[in-house]
Amino acid sequence: MDLSNAKLSLINAENALNIAQVNLNNAMGIPDAPEYEIEDELTFQPFVITPEEAVAKAFESRPDLKSIIAQRQAAESTVSVARSGYFPVLSGSASYNKAGINEHPSELNDGWQVGATLTVPLFSGFLTNHQVAEAKANLYVLKANEEVLRQQILLEVRQAFLNLQAAEASIATAELAARQAKENLDLANGRYAAGVGSPVEVSDAFATYVSAQANYTSALSNYKLAQASIVRAMGMR
Repeated sequence: MDLSNAKLSLINAENALNIAQVNLNNAMGIPDAPEYEIEDELTFQPFVITPEEAVAKAFESRPDLKSIIAQRQAAESTVSVARSGYFPVLSGSASYNKAGINEHPSELNDGWQVGATLTVPLFSGFLTNHQVAEAKANLYVLKANEEVLRQQILLEVRQAFLNLQAAEASIATAELAARQAKENLDLANGRYAAGVGSPVEVSDAFATYVSAQANYTSALSNYKLAQASIVRAMGMR
């Protein structure tokens, strides 16, 4: 029964691996990629960035936030342009030339022309009012969207750090359990070799050890996933 269960677990694990690789290939845009192996040393490496640093980096680097900031700045310029319709516009021009009938340039007369124009806006049926109101409404929406996105980024970073803390706490517990399970397995093997143990005792100890090792590996994996979530929330990948 134990062998059958082990084979079933192996089949399920291999299927999960194949599905994960297919999803990875699709995410990379190469669904027909040749077979490859992902090299990653699954060991505990502390994350050195603080939550405050992660949030600051996210506000600086997130492409979606950069995009909405650019839209908001453009909307602010649009409001300024629309408001300019309320005020007169003073424009000026200047030019310099030489004139005369003499063919020698040094004997021609110098000439300057300077002009200024004041354009006064006339009543336009409240068109300027409507343009300003529309521009300000669009700016208000963009500011609200920017604030919502900032709050969303802050939430993503905080949740990722909470997952990181939980995974880090689980690693120590899982590592201790795996070490104890290995000691119990060694003890069971020794008892069996000395003729005072039973195959059932060894089998149970081995199953406990395998489960403990799987839990430890899962804790390490969850820690790395939490690290990746933080990096992604920061807009670095």
